[in-house]
Amino acid sequence: MKPRRETRLNAGSENAKRLVIAIQLAGDHRGRGSVLLISASLHADSGDLSSAATELVRAYELGRKKSDHILMVRARIQQCIVENALSETDGDGALSYSHAERARIFAEDAVSSGEKNTPHYIRLIAHAYIWLGITLLNPYISDPNEGQICLQRAEGLLQDHEADGYYPKPATRDYIWDDLKLLRQRLGQFDREYSRQGGCEVIGPGNKDNDISGEEQ
Repeated sequence: MKPRRETRLNAGSENAKRLVIAIQLAGDHRGRGSVLLISASLHADSGDLSSAATELVRAYELGRKKSDHILMVRARIQQCIVENALSETDGDGALSYSHAERARIFAEDAVSSGEKNTPHYIRLIAHAYIWLGITLLNPYISDPNEGQICLQRAEGLLQDHEADGYYPKPATRDYIWDDLKLLRQRLGQFDREYSRQGGCEVIGPGNKDNDISGEEQ
């Protein structure tokens, strides 16, 4: 079974394949790491999550050996996404919980490593917070209050963003904004479920379908 579209890695198949070939020609470790990340995306996009996970381990280890913290954070974010997809597609409750916990660990590592080692790469850190928030809303974790904190942190980072050496300011909304929208939607689902059950509202003012501001970030 393929993972849900919303938790599949972003990979336009033909363009990504061409990009893999182009990056392979570069030859340096960052290029090789990007090849592994794109390869993982292609595997995940086709539903082969096991191969995707293997490629991401290789990408992370390459980054660790080269002390490339950007590559390490990128790999951790994608590992989080893959583990969330595995949690959704695995029929075994215990295994699904294990995948959800692994996703949380990967996301927390991405956030802490990003803040410590790549503080100027604002959108990279924001993306890590977004996926930590999404992971905290996984049914096997279900921590909407912490998920809301992650949303607010990510929104604050993106709102303050002016220039970023790794993720340049997009001309239009991109996959990070799509993932931010997904986090908002997931929090909204929790809010509606709590309301139906007579519980307290857990979602703050950050849960809105509109953009953070009228300007593109």
